[in-house]
Amino acid sequence: MHRSAVTPLLAGALILPLAAPAQAAESEPVGNVNIVIAGVAFGQFTYPLEAGKRITIQRHVLDPGEIISWNGPSTVVAMHGNEDGDLTNFPNCRSQQTWRPYPAYYVARSKEAGTLTGVTANRSSVPIEFYTVKSEAIGVPQSDGQLHREPTSPQAGDVIAGEEPNPGGVGDPVTVANGCPAGAEGETTQLASGVMGASKGIDLTDHTQIVVYRHKLAAGYSSGWHSPNWPTVIVPISGEITTQHGCTDVTPQPVGEADVATGPILVKSKGAAEYLSVVWNIQNAFPVDAPFNLPEMPPAGCPESALPL
Repeated sequence: MHRSAVTPLLAGALILPLAAPAQAAESEPVGNVNIVIAGVAFGQFTYPLEAGKRITIQRHVLDPGEIISWNGPSTVVAMHGNEDGDLTNFPNCRSQQTWRPYPAYYVARSKEAGTLTGVTANRSSVPIEFYTVKSEAIGVPQSDGQLHREPTSPQAGDVIAGEEPNPGGVGDPVTVANGCPAGAEGETTQLASGVMGASKGIDLTDHTQIVVYRHKLAAGYSSGWHSPNWPTVIVPISGEITTQHGCTDVTPQPVGEADVATGPILVKSKGAAEYLSVVWNIQNAFPVDAPFNLPEMPPAGCPESALPL
C-alpha cells in the first residue's frame, strides 16, 4: 500500500506550530502540545461516554478505492483536512454522506439505527488521511432537526451551477445509496485507547470546534492548577500521569484508562509521558493552537501554583 503521497495533516491554515502549556514555576519542566486533528461539528449531537466503555482515537489512511468497514456498535466522530479529496461515508448500505475536509461528522452505529454494516470509502483520486474518535457507548442518531444542511445555491460553492435540484434551497446531507462499495481495507493505526472511568454525555452544538491534542510531558512536569474551559477527555499514550483535585488526592491515570478532566485540576508526571486530549465544544473561530485553560487558585496549603495567565 503506497502511502508517500498522503497529504499532510490539516493542510493550509490549520497546520499550527507547537505550543507549550504554562508551567507551574520557572524551574519546572514543561510539556509540548500540538494538534493531531481539528474539525467543526456538523450538526448537533450528544457524544456518549460511559464508565467501563472504551474510547479510542484512530488514524486511517485510504488510497483511492479503499474502504474502512465499520462492523459492530460504536459512536464515531470523523475528521479530515485533505482539501484535494472527499470521503463518502455509508452509515448503512442504503444511505450515504459526503465527508468534506474540516467538518467533524457524527455517526451512531447500532442495530436499532441499522448502521452496523456501514463503510467509509475513498472515491477520490488522491490518498486521504482521516481520524476518528470512537466510543463503545451507543449514542442517539441525529434527529432531522439536528442535521446540518448546506445551501444548494451555486454561489455557496457546494454544487456546480446547473446541477442543483433545488436552486437556492437547502440540501439534505444524507442521500440514498444503492449498496455499499467493495474495496481493499485501508490502513488503521490506533493512537490512544482507554476505558472511561465515568459516564458523561457531551452535548455538541452545530459549528463548535472539536480538537484532538497530543501532549508530550517531560519528567517532573506539573501543569499548575487550572480548569479546562471546555469538556476535555484525557487518554494516556505512554508513561503515567497523575491528576489531583486537592492537595493529597493523587490519582494515577495509567495507559488504558481514560477520563473527563474537571477543575480545579493539577496534572503531573514523574517520568516522561504522553497523552491525547479531546476537547469538545470550543467556540467557533476561537484560536485552537493550544488548549485554553482557566487558571485556578490551589487549594489551601498546596505548594503548587496556579497556571499563569
